[in-house]
Amino acid sequence: MKKIALYLMAVIAILFAACDNEIDKNDFTYEPHPIPVTGVSLDFEELTLALNSSVSLVATVTPERASNQNITWNSSNLEVVTVNENGGVSAVGLGEAIITVITEDGELDAVCAITVVEGFPVIGITLNKTELALSTLEILEADGETVKTGTEETLLVTFDPENATTKQVKWSTSDATIATVDDAGKVTAIGPGEATITVTSVEGEKTATCKVTVIQPVTGVELDAASMTLVDGETKPLGYTVLPENATNQKVNWSVSGVGIEITVDAETGAVNVTRVGGGEGSVTVITEDGGFTATCSFPPGDPNAILYGVDSKDWTWASEGAAYGNGELQTFSPNWWGVAVDAADAPFGNADRSKDGKGAFMTFKQEGHTMMKTQTDAGTITGTFNVDMSSTKNMSNGAAWSIGTLTTKDVTILWGVVNDDNIVKQEDMIQVYELDIIKATENELVLGTLQDPSANDPWSGSWYWLFKAK
Repeated sequence: MKKIALYLMAVIAILFAACDNEIDKNDFTYEPHPIPVTGVSLDFEELTLALNSSVSLVATVTPERASNQNITWNSSNLEVVTVNENGGVSAVGLGEAIITVITEDGELDAVCAITVVEGFPVIGITLNKTELALSTLEILEADGETVKTGTEETLLVTFDPENATTKQVKWSTSDATIATVDDAGKVTAIGPGEATITVTSVEGEKTATCKVTVIQPVTGVELDAASMTLVDGETKPLGYTVLPENATNQKVNWSVSGVGIEITVDAETGAVNVTRVGGGEGSVTVITEDGGFTATCSFPPGDPNAILYGVDSKDWTWASEGAAYGNGELQTFSPNWWGVAVDAADAPFGNADRSKDGKGAFMTFKQEGHTMMKTQTDAGTITGTFNVDMSSTKNMSNGAAWSIGTLTTKDVTILWGVVNDDNIVKQEDMIQVYELDIIKATENELVLGTLQDPSANDPWSGSWYWLFKAK
């Protein structure tokens, strides 16, 4: 048993030693209980009052956590001033008196000397402003430190009557995190929001208020990216941050310059999406409503071939409505004389011939090597290459734009990439077309064409059209 007892004592000693090492005794402050009073003070040491006026004195016991906060009040001359248990003082006669407050714990005291005269009591007070607008500021000092401060303004008090005997006042704020006020009525902006500054006359406790609105001005704006690459038809979000983040006015405007870029702005959230709708270099600029600060994101011209391959690879097939292939007037941008419908059973030249590029056929454009593959319904896959030139455009003779670029293929044509001739009755005998004008190109729609007579260039001359959609 002795061995066990000795073992337990050793363990306990080790535990106490460990606790002693881990706990810093300096982290603890001894505080007796009950907590004694160490002092008391009044908000005024002397006052001059008009006869028949009144004030309220405020006593502060220290420390604030003292256990016994009880105090008593008395007047040295009740024929001059009286005082109640809450520190309310009434001037009842001419002369001088001393108001004393005494703590129950320790009998510590503080005094206020009061003189009562044939004067004029305060009937009311007003401020020179009932509303005040201030703003916060951020100042970058020489050492690189950013100091937050704010604009300030001093409020002025007017007494009624003007010759009131006692003109002392007390100031307070409803929210010191927004605006503060000192004993002289100087109001200082601290943070954005609204606060109420109240002034109270010592005599009569008359009040007046001023509503203070503090704004956080905009100091700048940032975009998530200074440059962004988009392929045709691709959409990416463009985030922005108004600085500082707690700026009062977060509203911004947008502008687009250059070509090939469009933006959409969500009316509720303000979220911005940017879409590449063509080649060329463009930029998007955000402008703050407050201060007119700007930030710009540039969109360098990408590979124009991305119109067809999208991000990496993209499939295209026949348009879902109307004719997939046909001809019409140059100015209509779609077949209107005759055309081959995708699912037409009586298509010209017979189903047997057109089935090579039939209803299920599609084209695949790839970024790698600018590869183009045409997958036919019954005849396998043909592979070649392609190239887009968005600088090669055509206008009609009346000046209207005909095309926005040129698509050139090699070793493979687009779906049904032929033009008709009245004397040709089979598809394999038709004229193969390897260079086509791009009439329209969006993320989901592709219209290609070629002039039946390139030399005519007349709005009423004939043209061939091919209509596709993204698969």
